[in-house]
Amino acid sequence: MAKSGLRRLLGADGTSSAAEAGSDRSGRAPTLALTSLWSTTSTAPDTELIAMVKGGARRERGRRCAPRESASRRRPPSPGARTATLADGKPDPGRPDADEFGATLTEPAKLYEEVRRRSADEPLTLSIRDFLAVWGVPRRYPAAVEQIENDLDANGLDTVPPFTEGSLETQIAVLASGAEPDEAGTSAVTRLTVTTSSSAVVQRVADNARHLVNDDSQAKTVAYPVSNLDSANRMPKCVRAGDSLRTAMTLMMLRDDSQLPVLDADGRVRGVVSWESIGRAHMADSQASLAAATVRAQEADRSDDLLDWVGTIQRSGYVLVRDHDHKVCGLVTDSDLTVQFGIRVRPFVLVEEIEQRLRRIVDRCLPTDRIRAVVPRHRASRVNSAANLTFGAYGHLLKVPEKWAELGWLIDQQHFVAALEEGRNFRNSLTHFSPDPVTDDQLRPAQGLLELLRSAGEGDADPY
Repeated sequence: MAKSGLRRLLGADGTSSAAEAGSDRSGRAPTLALTSLWSTTSTAPDTELIAMVKGGARRERGRRCAPRESASRRRPPSPGARTATLADGKPDPGRPDADEFGATLTEPAKLYEEVRRRSADEPLTLSIRDFLAVWGVPRRYPAAVEQIENDLDANGLDTVPPFTEGSLETQIAVLASGAEPDEAGTSAVTRLTVTTSSSAVVQRVADNARHLVNDDSQAKTVAYPVSNLDSANRMPKCVRAGDSLRTAMTLMMLRDDSQLPVLDADGRVRGVVSWESIGRAHMADSQASLAAATVRAQEADRSDDLLDWVGTIQRSGYVLVRDHDHKVCGLVTDSDLTVQFGIRVRPFVLVEEIEQRLRRIVDRCLPTDRIRAVVPRHRASRVNSAANLTFGAYGHLLKVPEKWAELGWLIDQQHFVAALEEGRNFRNSLTHFSPDPVTDDQLRPAQGLLELLRSAGEGDADPY
């Protein structure tokens, strides 16, 4: 937004002074435009401002190419130590990627015991990622969610907020369902929303709980809410209404941001300052203040459907995310959408190439009658090529030693067929909706299968 907005604003669209001065695509156009503009006034141009705006546009260009990695993303260590412990017949020490306490919750029974041991005022809190791991699932698949909900109901437990909402790093509390009110007639869930606990984690959980308790709608979330993005749950750097414009610009440069929220003394949104709004303000007054460069903000609620905001984010470059108190709790940018798109699409593209290569290899090496042999008799007449096979049928086909031999590969058949089965399971998992991204570890087996197919079929043309 910074570069395109400034070029559009300051005449770098090929119709004004920037173009006449030799504007190009190198990022120099905003500087040329500002210099040309201020050279016609009696006030000397602010060279520091020009340098900062130029740098902001240039850094924004790089930021779009390489978005910041989410601070909440964790890289789990090698699980070798856990595997060795289990191989020695010792008790499971827990997952190496969980926090110190979460790693001890290796089964639902241990979680139930820990919840009952605690008071409702200091409940068990953990991330949704660690909570799911207690049941041995990495993502919130429908079947897994149903199983966990049934287990919680059977044990009289609940999560606040619901573990089905938010990102995998969202902190939740696990506590008794609140059937027994206290002397004031309030349940455990309600008491959590007004907690004064000194624990920062409990306070964060309570904030989320207040948002849900005050929500009149009890319908389960079926859309993809804004809150599912990590950046929607990460408080952005802000400036206060009384700060100087120079402060805002310095922070934007230091943090490689295109915009910053402007808050009042109570933490409410007064607007947003961006490189574009700074350029506009300085066109009118070279000594413009932060107030002059502050424009109305685009604001979304955490529970809004993300798809409803894609167009706004595309046009404005961002949307602020607010909580139930209408205070800022996150900032989603076009870069975040780009990252999310890549995360979501990558597994499907990978599986598609695997299938394309399998079809080509089977069609090239095996006659149609042998392909039909692995298909149920009532469907065999409709099979004209490998394109008519399901993914699972390739495993049945290539388990037959004679058919495997016709491929002429120097590859271990047993391991390849096992990799095909793992690929089939991975493909099937993609067809079940989950709000959680596929991790690199979950992608690795499919990537390995694809690399094996690429190596085995190096003489083939690109399948696309």
